[in-house]
Amino acid sequence: MGYRPTSSGFELTTGTFYDFCKKADKDRDNEYFLIIDEINRGNLSKFLVNYLC
Repeated sequence: MGYRPTSSGFELTTGTFYDFCKKADKDRDNEYFLIIDEINRGNLSKFLVNYLC
């Protein structure tokens, strides 16, 4: 989740990762996998700090 700019200010919206996690949480009968390609090219602490702590 995060705040995104709109014409009237900012609005709290969900993102792709959040939506994926919510879907997996609601569907416990199936397995879900998150594949992160080229992970070494990004700054992990910047992108995943809220999810790993």
